[in-house]
Amino acid sequence: MARSHSSSTPRFAITCALLATGVLSQAQLNVTPQTDLQQLAASISGPGVQISNPQITCHPLGYGEFSFSGTQFGVDEGVILTTGRISDAPGPNTNNGGSNWFAQNTLGDPQLNAATGRNTRDACAFEFDVIPFGDSLSFDFVFASEEYNEWVGSQYNDVFGFFISGPGVNGDPGLGVHHNMALVPGTNLPVAINNVNNGQNSNHYVDNTGGQAIQYDGHTTALTASAGVQACATYHLKLVVADATDRKYDSGVFVERVESNNLSMTSYTSSGSPQLVEGCNPGGIRFSRPFPLPVPLVIQYYIQGTAINGTDYTAIAPISPLAPKTVTIPANQTYVDVPVLPIADGITEPTEHLTFILGNPFCPGVNLDTLQLELIDSLSVSITPANATLCANDSVQFHITGGQSYSWSPSSGVSDTGSNDPWVSPAATTNYSITVTEGTCTRTFTRLVRVSELALSAVVTPPLCTGDANGAINLDHTGGVAPYTYAWSGPNGFTANTQDITNLAPGTYTVSVTDAACTRAQSFNVIPPAALAASVTPSTLAFGQNIACNGASTGSIDATINGGSAPYTLAWTGPNGFTSSAAGLNGLGAGAYMLSVSDVNGCVAQANTTLTEPQPMIASITATTPVTCAGFPAGSANCMISAGTA
Repeated sequence: MARSHSSSTPRFAITCALLATGVLSQAQLNVTPQTDLQQLAASISGPGVQISNPQITCHPLGYGEFSFSGTQFGVDEGVILTTGRISDAPGPNTNNGGSNWFAQNTLGDPQLNAATGRNTRDACAFEFDVIPFGDSLSFDFVFASEEYNEWVGSQYNDVFGFFISGPGVNGDPGLGVHHNMALVPGTNLPVAINNVNNGQNSNHYVDNTGGQAIQYDGHTTALTASAGVQACATYHLKLVVADATDRKYDSGVFVERVESNNLSMTSYTSSGSPQLVEGCNPGGIRFSRPFPLPVPLVIQYYIQGTAINGTDYTAIAPISPLAPKTVTIPANQTYVDVPVLPIADGITEPTEHLTFILGNPFCPGVNLDTLQLELIDSLSVSITPANATLCANDSVQFHITGGQSYSWSPSSGVSDTGSNDPWVSPAATTNYSITVTEGTCTRTFTRLVRVSELALSAVVTPPLCTGDANGAINLDHTGGVAPYTYAWSGPNGFTANTQDITNLAPGTYTVSVTDAACTRAQSFNVIPPAALAASVTPSTLAFGQNIACNGASTGSIDATINGGSAPYTLAWTGPNGFTSSAAGLNGLGAGAYMLSVSDVNGCVAQANTTLTEPQPMIASITATTPVTCAGFPAGSANCMISAGTA
């Protein structure tokens, strides 16, 4: 649907939602108001220029700073000037060119009027003075508009100009002393809707229909404006964008930093590392200009810093740090090198540096830049970790910073012997030698990788006697790496943190041993001892007694001992102060006998028995018959026996 410039009725169109992929899906335009003109000038100041006296002629909502992430736009950050509001610039492109366009209701610009032949309105101009340190000025910019694509070729030819005036500048026709730097490449045409579009200079145009990052319907590619100038002279620049004919359908311009073709310094070394090394890694400073010219260029510079000219490096005349030195970029060349050759003095010194100060051949007495180059005694290398301790079959990754090539020896257990970040997993403790090389510099380091093969064993001592809690475990470990820690657990809440444990009751005890790298756990059983037991067996006669006759000493006792730990000590006690240490007793009289048995550990068991004897035998005459006649055996007597054993 066509859009109208003749009515304020909002315009409508059908747009297609485009799926943005790749880098475009990540692109984002951010805009920020900036009323501090000094800051606005700083945001557009590039290398080799000095900007002053900034002035703005624009609606307060029409200018500010921008930044763009992504590659679609071609400019990254700088100043945005619009004929509307900067807040309308970020995408996506859903406005269809003007449903919320904003009229600043400000005047146009006479120079843009002359450039386009149209009356302009809502001009937004940023002006400032600039001193270039080189012989040219340039900047990159993108012009964008909502006039695309419907009003291409019409009188609504929104336009942008970058006007320069000053020494040696020839003004454009009708512009007096002002020259428009913002031209379509390869032409004298100003950058405007009718000069860059889908049909004309289309290689410089981007149709933004459905775009995600930018609201404008179309914009140019990144274009470069440039002009020859006299170095160190003062020029006046004006960046201005305006609507043509009416105030509808806003346009904007995105301007990156203004810069001059300045000289630059870069450092180099033979190895490509950032530091000079005494005796093995020389380098230098390269002075460069942007492009070759048919005339030589004499450059003035100074060398200062903590490194002493002629002592720490081969003399570069004149030696005094306050005396200027010169070097010449040859005709038709873009650079010249100044070698710096460190001297190996054998003295241990802290890191030193050379400070190169670059003068400006276009502006005598003006220094452009400084560059610092470090000088060290030997190749700077860091290897982490310092050493390592591993469990068997584990690995550790080393990291080397500094150097360019690496060699690990021995190669066993090293994932890549030429790497600066290898994984190392030796089968046994190994002391590795690492040779680090950079250019002709070489240093050798050692790193010890200890391998723990922690194994546990123990001597278990059971308690001495049944019921005792005096067992012990004497722990031993082999193949580990000190230091060690211990954690024991056992029956009834037992804990300990010593290597050996004592005063143990029977049960299972578990220890966890941790060395410098590994943890091993193992259980040990404290077994209770066999209980010491004693029994006694007296001899027994057929009639059930132990002694043949009352008062006799014919009894015997045999002792049986089980358990405990031999040898045994026996202690008998009995009637009438009887004692003995024999295992078997004989010739015993009646009475109670007690046996106490002690084993070698002092365990005691007891047993007792009582030997019995028959009652004393008693005889009595109960009746008699007298002898009636002498010599006649006719008498008799009756006898009765009691007690004894029948």
